[in-house]
Amino acid sequence: SSLGASPAVYRVGESVELDVSVSADAHVFCFYQQGDGGVIKLFPNRFRPHSGVSAGETLSIPGNGSFQIKTDRVGQNEQILCMASYEDIDARMPTQLKDVDLQPLPVESLEQIHGYYRGAAMTVPLRDTFVIEVSN
Repeated sequence: SSLGASPAVYRVGESVELDVSVSADAHVFCFYQQGDGGVIKLFPNRFRPHSGVSAGETLSIPGNGSFQIKTDRVGQNEQILCMASYEDIDARMPTQLKDVDLQPLPVESLEQIHGYYRGAAMTVPLRDTFVIEVSN
């Protein structure tokens, strides 16, 4: 999987756009850790509920103006974690991770999210992390 977003440095209040692509058909799961530490599930979501992404397809998050990812804390790095798997791991996640999107989840970190998905998968999901530096 590969993540592409530019620039890596965003000003406070700017909207973050992210492009995700996979080299083989896969299920993709993306989470955003805000500057205050809160973790939000970005994808799949209520606007695109299916996690499947085709090889060569570019998944744009948020895409189509359905929601916005806005940076909000100067000096606090924010992160986006995306995982790709041949399996739809979401089906085996606890309800609060599977069914809650675009609002804070009851987890402490992206590492904890990765641990849940790694534990539920038959094979370890590929992962990529994108760091967002927030400036004035």
